[in-house]
Amino acid sequence: MNSLFTNDSDSQHKCVRRAESCICELLDNWANNFHNLCSMGRQQRVSIVLNGASEPLSIFGKEPTEFTLIRFDRRTGCAVFSFEECRGQTRTLILNCDCICGVLCVGDKGPYKV
Repeated sequence: MNSLFTNDSDSQHKCVRRAESCICELLDNWANNFHNLCSMGRQQRVSIVLNGASEPLSIFGKEPTEFTLIRFDRRTGCAVFSFEECRGQTRTLILNCDCICGVLCVGDKGPYKV
């Protein structure tokens, strides 16, 4: 049996994550400015629905938090988002794309689903 802690080549390949879900693919496209469905060239603002949740993620209460995708690492599935705190400070949220089940684009007239 191979261990995740061994140095043989077979076990190393098993540790490499391959982001293949539709959300992971979408984030990868947005991070590389390819098929930017929501913002059409502007900075991407989204609401995020996590796996198991029925509503978008809300950091500060009932209203969904608007996030901006900063970068995405396809190899690890790590997505880095920024969001503005109620006092105007910018914060960072890091999620694995596999933890996200939905993304809502935030447009000028409110959110709409992609």
